[in-house]
Amino acid sequence: MDFFAEIKAFDRKMRRHPLPTAAQLLWYKLMTVANGLFWPEWFTVDNDRLAELINGSKKTAIAARSELIDGGFLLFERGVKRQPSRYKLLSIAEMEQPHQEAPEDAGAPPDIDVPLYFDAEDITSYFGFTDDTARDVKIITEKLYGAYMPNVRPTKQDERRVFLWTYEQVKNEGGEWSITFPAGRKELLAYAFEQADAAGALNWKYIDGILRRLAQRGIKNSCEAYAYDEDRAEHGGKGVYEG
Repeated sequence: MDFFAEIKAFDRKMRRHPLPTAAQLLWYKLMTVANGLFWPEWFTVDNDRLAELINGSKKTAIAARSELIDGGFLLFERGVKRQPSRYKLLSIAEMEQPHQEAPEDAGAPPDIDVPLYFDAEDITSYFGFTDDTARDVKIITEKLYGAYMPNVRPTKQDERRVFLWTYEQVKNEGGEWSITFPAGRKELLAYAFEQADAAGALNWKYIDGILRRLAQRGIKNSCEAYAYDEDRAEHGGKGVYEG
């Protein structure tokens, strides 16, 4: 990575779609760590060190980490057997580059890696997670599966993925956290299910790929996604995933 190109790209992105201060600080600190290690693809940082990087608590550091993961800035693999967790910074400069249109005969969409944290993250440990949160996740998941995969019974793993794509943490003035599920995020997930169904690829790998592309383009709701698709169609392009 080009350290200064990444800093400039991140700064531009934060002016448009700012992250919480702690998440921004953690990104800068992790960039400095990676730079000092001569840019390995993956590097390890334990939770104590993560908190030290931002001069905060572990809870604050983990919440900041979640913001970076959800925003598509960072991949994370939880450590096992007392091994520190692993991190991989994603290039913001590459994300910000104008996308070249795929040729008409490009075939199937490219294989997109799905972060391992989807399968490892314990969502019940998120600040603000309650029994009501678990109930809401189950309802959202069952509605999606009822509409698009009525013959499939969703698992806890499916509910975990639905949660990670739709949740939002809110901290009130008293310092207490709560979890909500904004309509825009639920709409985008339903849009991704619809597109995957239309492509005959109704599986999480394909759905994750669609949602990552949406995030990279700053698309926040289904209206923006459909508008993008219409614009692409008018210019002879394809939908969000293919483009």
